[in-house]
Amino acid sequence: MRVFPNWAVTPRMQVRIIDYLAKTRNLPIRGLFRNSTLSECLQILLDPNTVPIITLIWLWGQAPPIYYGDSQLNFNKTKKAQGHTMILAAYDPNHISGEGLHTPWGFINSWRDDAQHLFWMTEADFTKAWHFPFPGIGLNPMVLLQI
Repeated sequence: MRVFPNWAVTPRMQVRIIDYLAKTRNLPIRGLFRNSTLSECLQILLDPNTVPIITLIWLWGQAPPIYYGDSQLNFNKTKKAQGHTMILAAYDPNHISGEGLHTPWGFINSWRDDAQHLFWMTEADFTKAWHFPFPGIGLNPMVLLQI
C-alpha cells in the first residue's frame, strides 16, 4: 500500500490501512484524516480512545532533529528530502534533551525496536516539519486511529 516500492505511505493511505484492518480483522477501529492544529494535538492527547499519527516532511539538508529520551543523540541526521510518520504520545513543556534543549513534543517512533523512552522534538522543529505544504496532503497532516 505504498506510493512506490520502498517509498512513502501517505496519511490518506494510512487511513485506508486502518480501515482495511478494521474490516478484515473485525476490529472496532476507524481512521480519520485531518489537517490539525497544535491546540487540537493537545486535546487529542487527552482522549484515551484516539491515537494521533503525525506525518513530518522536510527538504534536503533540513531534517528536524529527533532526540531519543533525554539524550542529545539526534536520530534524524539524514541529508535527504524525506518524511516520517510517528505517533504523538506526549506534550511536556518541561522536557529537556541533551544539555538544556527544550523538547516538549514526544513520539512513539519505529526507529528503535527496543525503545524504552519516547523520541522528542523542539517546538520549532516539530512545527516546521509538520507545517510543510506538501501537495495533496496539506499543512499539519494527522491521522486519527479511533477506537
